[in-house]
Amino acid sequence: MQWNCIVTSMKTLSKFFLIGEECLRQYLQQSNRKCPVGRHDHCEFFKSKTARQSVSELLVMCPRQYKSNEDLQLSERTKTREDEKSICRFKGEIKEVQHHLETSCQLLASRQNNSLDIQSQFNALNAQIEQFQKMFKDLQSQLHIEKLQTLESQKQIEALKENDNEKQRK
Repeated sequence: MQWNCIVTSMKTLSKFFLIGEECLRQYLQQSNRKCPVGRHDHCEFFKSKTARQSVSELLVMCPRQYKSNEDLQLSERTKTREDEKSICRFKGEIKEVQHHLETSCQLLASRQNNSLDIQSQFNALNAQIEQFQKMFKDLQSQLHIEKLQTLESQKQIEALKENDNEKQRK
């Protein structure tokens, strides 16, 4: 809240202070109502709604976009790129943010799409892995068959050599 001490503000009308209402009440209670600024006794304050109105009228950006911007800065440091399609251009009053986040934020839809994209990519990778595993088993099987054939061929060659050696001895 905007706080004005009645006594202090009569001396200097241009000064006002922003402070939490509960904090000010606690301070005044603990300090026997001495003014935190002028140190005079019997400090009285009044609320000024202009500060509340000013704050509620501030234009803010979408908090998801703000977080996305922070993440993007972090990812640029680690040399990875964020999806450029994930942009929300909302700028509105604080009171409009909740409605925006629940109904119209572009980042909500893109995050859902990203999770669907990630799931489909994951499924495609799983299918490829299964395909490679099958191919690997097939290749191992072919290699085993070729080894057996090679061993059989070597036995046949040895047998032919032995046969040839016996013929030459006779």
